[in-house]
Amino acid sequence: MIICTILSLRYNIPHRDSRILNQALNLIIKSSISSSGGHPTPAFYIPQDLSTIVEQLQLDPVIQNYICCPQCFFLNGLAESVTTDQPHCQRHNDTNDHGPTCTQSLGKLIYSFEPQTQNTANMKQIFIPTKHFIYQPFKNWLTRFLQQAGIMEILHQHQQSQTPKGSPKCDIWNGLVWRCFTGTRNINDPPFMSIPGELAFSIYVDCFNAHGKSTRLASIGPIMLICLNLPQVKD
Repeated sequence: MIICTILSLRYNIPHRDSRILNQALNLIIKSSISSSGGHPTPAFYIPQDLSTIVEQLQLDPVIQNYICCPQCFFLNGLAESVTTDQPHCQRHNDTNDHGPTCTQSLGKLIYSFEPQTQNTANMKQIFIPTKHFIYQPFKNWLTRFLQQAGIMEILHQHQQSQTPKGSPKCDIWNGLVWRCFTGTRNINDPPFMSIPGELAFSIYVDCFNAHGKSTRLASIGPIMLICLNLPQVKD
């Protein structure tokens, strides 16, 4: 199970191939157990699909899909919470904005059901926003970030680094002002980044057309946090 996940996520083998490999390993394990003779068959289950494996190993980050108004860019809640057929922007109902009222349509609600059953009683509502705002909660990201093996040692590497006098400045840690920054008005306080557990981030924003130089337009704008505690080779 873990081998298939590593091959797919790290070495980019197609999902179809990883699923076939996983099923083959499943058959080998079951055959080995049944041919051992006299030993009770252990009660366990090997997932057949890569998405199930990723979910059980909790490898996917927590992602929230917000509805973004295509006209005023107001966030109208999570897409999964929509139950009406044609929702409109609710900015003036949720805020004290006294500007022109925005009633822009936000997307459409579609219905799907299990293709195997074709049973309309099992239909599921799925809202498709016109414009998405995909968000990863900071606390969830920070939890995964700090659970990495050896991360605390890496975060403290900057405290042992030395910058030779007269050498070119190529990282924020080469600057004396940043190394001495206390974060307070008291110059006698220890430098902010010398205190265990203190983290600093910079914000990176970039927008681009997903179709490149094509005449089609699909604007994507990632907003990312860069951890400044990390060495330059890892941030």
